[in-house]
Amino acid sequence: MAEVEFSPLTPSCYRALTDKLYDKRKIAAAEIEKMVRDFVMANNTAMLDQLLGVFCAMCDSPNTNTVKGGLMGVGAMAVAMGQPSVVPYATAMIETVLTCFVKSHESRLRYYGCEALYNVCKSVRSATMPSFNRVWCAMAQLKTDPDLNVRSGADMLDRLLNDLVVECVQFDLPSLMPHVRDRVYTDERIVRQLIISWLGHLHSLPEHDLLPFLPELLDGLCESLLQRFLDSIHKRSNTVNFAGMISVLITHIQSQDPNTQRVAVCWTKEFVALAGPSLLPQLAGILLAVLPCLALQDDTRQLTKENAKTISYNLMQLVRPDTSVGNAPFSPPAAAAPAPVQTPPASGINLQAVVEVLTSRLADTQSVPTKVAILKWFRHLEEQLPEAMYQHLDRVFPVLLTKLSDPADEVVVLNIQVLAEICSANPAAPQEIVGSHYFNTVMESLLEVFENNLGLLEDRGPIIIRQLCILLSAEQIFRTLATSLRSNTNLDFVSLMIRQLNTILLTSAELYELRTELRLLTTEESRGLFVELYRTWCLNPIATISLCLLTQNYEHALAVVKCLPSSSGSIEVTVDYLTELDRLVQLLETPIFTYLRLQLLEPWLYPELLDTLYGLLMTLPQTEAFTVLRRRLDCVPNHRRQQDKTPSGVRPQRPKLPMSDEELLAEFHRATERRRQYRELSHTSNLLDKLS
Repeated sequence: MAEVEFSPLTPSCYRALTDKLYDKRKIAAAEIEKMVRDFVMANNTAMLDQLLGVFCAMCDSPNTNTVKGGLMGVGAMAVAMGQPSVVPYATAMIETVLTCFVKSHESRLRYYGCEALYNVCKSVRSATMPSFNRVWCAMAQLKTDPDLNVRSGADMLDRLLNDLVVECVQFDLPSLMPHVRDRVYTDERIVRQLIISWLGHLHSLPEHDLLPFLPELLDGLCESLLQRFLDSIHKRSNTVNFAGMISVLITHIQSQDPNTQRVAVCWTKEFVALAGPSLLPQLAGILLAVLPCLALQDDTRQLTKENAKTISYNLMQLVRPDTSVGNAPFSPPAAAAPAPVQTPPASGINLQAVVEVLTSRLADTQSVPTKVAILKWFRHLEEQLPEAMYQHLDRVFPVLLTKLSDPADEVVVLNIQVLAEICSANPAAPQEIVGSHYFNTVMESLLEVFENNLGLLEDRGPIIIRQLCILLSAEQIFRTLATSLRSNTNLDFVSLMIRQLNTILLTSAELYELRTELRLLTTEESRGLFVELYRTWCLNPIATISLCLLTQNYEHALAVVKCLPSSSGSIEVTVDYLTELDRLVQLLETPIFTYLRLQLLEPWLYPELLDTLYGLLMTLPQTEAFTVLRRRLDCVPNHRRQQDKTPSGVRPQRPKLPMSDEELLAEFHRATERRRQYRELSHTSNLLDKLS
């Protein structure tokens, strides 16, 4: 900065004022005070204006030491001018100081700014009023500064502003109150103390009436007082009767007033963190009140929702395998009365009451977050307290089944996880799923749900069955479903269900091991499973062929193909039939059937496979599937196709099945006849309906 730019300051004074050492800046400030007094005595306003301009420019500098010098210069100038000379410069001085220091990241700069602001306000006194609100907001901000020196400076400024309000009749209370109201809900303890202190101070002044502003402040004041109590509870948690107070909070959580509910949920969250397992006896009541809060949609109530979610999670962590359990009927508390304290064992839970609350909420709510939270609770209880939960499964199970058709994927997946836990609930033999009453019931109920809601089967069937296969035994699931389907008289549904199961079996990554077992048939269990599936798959001819191809029973697959649409009309060619045949051809081109396509390189070893594929080709109309299969068969080398029947290779021996090919084919014919009779009966029934 050239000399003319910091005139009327001398070069030595400017250098001292911008020095990094405080003592040198202090010496420069003393020189400035003397200079300013001389200008005031001479009534040289031009030089005073010029000097203030220099300090303002210094406060805008990117150099920290220069800014510190500018702040000290403004403060020294205000002190030296005194009343009344400083009044015309009051606003400019205050705005300069406020602009440069409040947002500074350097604590020393904030401290010097606070000092300068104090000196200016102390000098200008009543002239502070036009900028009073900005000064007050800056002071409130500095009250929470991490630096102790800055907070001390803010305390001095606070006391000065209190004095100015008393002596200045032009103080504008209505303009300050919005700033007070904005801070009344703050989480900062120091700011809450500041607000209460100022309100008490203003209320003591007879010329200022706070009553018109009370409706805007009362809720925040009460919350601030409650926060003080909560702070005390944190400090003396070992002497607090949490069980007695949580009953009151449960009532207020169910309040229709958003603020009351917000405070009650906040307190409950703190109580759960402080009291821990001692609140488990009140678990049912807390969940009854908290779970509906998860359904809140209003943006202004998201804090309540998040706190409710935290409460649910933290309570869940308190339930462990060693948690003591009691059972007693649960009576929901009246909205206007404190919730009754349940009385299971100390530090334990009233499991019957908890189950009643969870099942009733799950049955009634439409909120996805609430349903997710409840299902997580059921899953957690099944994992941590399986034996205790076993006696309550008859209450839980029907409600869970109704949620299989829920529109939310997350709800369905969680529901399946809970059902899988229930399927394993067999205290006599926890690892034996087959022996579980609930496993068979789940499978039968699942089929019933699908039969009553075919849209659910199409949309959610694969994800439901695949999830169950991940969580339970895939072999046992398919075996049980196949057995249940054979006794079902609705053959339209049975055929559709078989098609879905067959697609899942052939395409799902989760069933890779099961597919491998069926392809090799090396174990007695896998051969038994094939027969079990075959007896049901017979009710869907295309699924039967695909099962035979998967298990490499090509001779039997050829026999089934020859039974496809014939002069007897036992198998009707429909759009669904052709669609399934098209899908089978597409599946033959997937990696799942790579082994089958490689076997076509040795047609003398697998002649039935080649004949089966040609049989399917002859059955297909000339569609895209026909073209795909024909091109595949064209890839079989002609010279190998024409070799004599004394091959050089050894024909693979297939394992012996529990049923012979003749018995399997007889089973297929019985299924075909059953379908024919069902079709005739359906046609007759439809005709009678039309005639009536």
